[in-house]
Amino acid sequence: MPFSIAIASASSLRPSSRIVLMGDACHAMRPYMAAGGAMAIEDAAVLSRCIAGFDDLRTAFSVYEATRIPRVGEVQRISIANSWMHGPTEDVDWFFDYDA
Repeated sequence: MPFSIAIASASSLRPSSRIVLMGDACHAMRPYMAAGGAMAIEDAAVLSRCIAGFDDLRTAFSVYEATRIPRVGEVQRISIANSWMHGPTEDVDWFFDYDA
């Protein structure tokens, strides 16, 4: 039996001074690019650099969010596009060249 995967728009949850989301908690991925785990690992790498680079956690979390949204959004877009063919529909070499 086929299953469906819901698509939701970005939430209005903003970083607080003590809590930040990462991985599927803030950007669940469709499975058609096999990138969900990689996105969570990238999140951790970027978040650790932001925390190390700013004294204020609120600023670190805001920079983390601003850094990750464009990349995660593009990966989600291509994963959604791939769902129609259940395989690659575009050149995704850029995905593997990213340095978190």
